[in-house]
Amino acid sequence: MRRKERLHLIAIIIGLAMTPVAVQSAYVARGYYAVGGEWLVLPLSLVISTLIEGLKAKVKEEKHETTQINSKQF
Repeated sequence: MRRKERLHLIAIIIGLAMTPVAVQSAYVARGYYAVGGEWLVLPLSLVISTLIEGLKAKVKEEKHETTQINSKQF
């Protein structure tokens, strides 16, 4: 399994585990059942993992470009 797939799988597992906790917490706070932002825990976890993966790729790309520029100077 590739690193990117592993990160998304971990995000899905965390999102699936945290969604019922968020729903129950919202129910206790409200006193009644309603659909709100607590249902966005899973999609938000995937968005965060995608952003992390993109940032890692960008940093790696920048590091590679900096290394090429520095090696050409000498």
